[in-house]
Amino acid sequence: MKPHVLLCWAGGWLATGGMLLALDGCGQSPQKIQPQKAAATPVHQPIAQMSVELGGKIVLDLVWIPPGEFLMGSSENEKDRWDNERPQHRVTISKGFWMGKYEVTQQQWEGVMGSNPARHKGAKLPVEQVNWYDCCDFIDKLNVLAWRFQRGSHAVANGIVVQPKASPHPSGSTESIAALEVSSAYHFALPTEAQWEYACRAGTRTHFYTGDKDSDLARAGWFSGNSAGKTHEVGQKEANAWGLYDMHGNVCECCQDWKGDYRSKAVTDPVGPRSGYFKIIRGGAFSTETINCWSTMRDSFEPNTNIRGDFVGLRVVLILR
Repeated sequence: MKPHVLLCWAGGWLATGGMLLALDGCGQSPQKIQPQKAAATPVHQPIAQMSVELGGKIVLDLVWIPPGEFLMGSSENEKDRWDNERPQHRVTISKGFWMGKYEVTQQQWEGVMGSNPARHKGAKLPVEQVNWYDCCDFIDKLNVLAWRFQRGSHAVANGIVVQPKASPHPSGSTESIAALEVSSAYHFALPTEAQWEYACRAGTRTHFYTGDKDSDLARAGWFSGNSAGKTHEVGQKEANAWGLYDMHGNVCECCQDWKGDYRSKAVTDPVGPRSGYFKIIRGGAFSTETINCWSTMRDSFEPNTNIRGDFVGLRVVLILR
C-alpha cells in the first residue's frame, strides 16, 4: 500500500527542508479574521485542499484553515444560551492546519479499522456509535497508515508525498503544482475545541455559518427539523467559506479537550484542562434541535462510555506536532 496526497492550491506553496510554507501569508504569522455576518452567497472555494489516499480507492479530503483570531463563545446578551458558553473571549489560532472536509465516513472508518460500528449503515454516511477512545484508536491507526511508505519516484520515508495536480487559480488560469513533501512533523489528531469553533465560524459571528434563522441551519446541516430521524450522506448541504461541510448537525464531533470553564482573558491556541471526566463534542446532530446546533454549542460525554450513541462521530485535523 502506498498512500499519497494530492494538493489543490488556490494560491501557492513553497517547500523547504521538508516543511510546507504558504505563499501570500497563509501558514505564516496569524492574520486577523474580521468577523462578518454570513454572506448571502457563501464562498465555496477552499483556500487549499488535499486528498489522502487510504488504499482501496478510499480518500480522505482535507481543506486548509488559515491562522487568525476570533471571539469564542456566546456574548452575555445572547438569549437561550448555556452558561458554559460564557464568557465570550478572544482566541488566537497561531498556526494554520488541515481539517477534514467532511465528517469521517463509515467507508473511511472501515478501511482503517476493519469494522463498522454505525447504526445507520451507508458508505458515505458519517460513522457513529463510537466513543472518544474509539476515535483515538482510529487516529492512531490512520497515522500509522499515512506514514507507511515505499520508496519510489516521489516517495520519501516518514513523509506524505504531494503529487502534482492542476489547480484552478483565483484569476481563472490553471496553475500546475509541483510535487511537494509534507514532513513527518505533521500528524492526524482530533481538533481542539478552539480549532473546531474557529473553523466552523470561518469568519462569521452568526449562530450558523449560513445565518441566524432555522432556515439558515437547514441550508447548512441535518437536525431534528429536517433529518427524518437519521443521518445523511456527508457533503449534501452548503459548505462554509473555508470549504467545510456538515459542521452543524448530522453527528456531534469529538474534540481533543476535556470539559472545562471558559476564562475572560484572551488566549492563544487553548487546549482545555489537563484532566477531567468528560470530553467535549461539538456541532449538534441529526436528532438535536436548532438551538443545540449553534457554532457556540458545547456538549460533552464520558470518553470511555460503553453506551455509544448514534449521534457521536468525528472529524480529523492534520497538524504540526
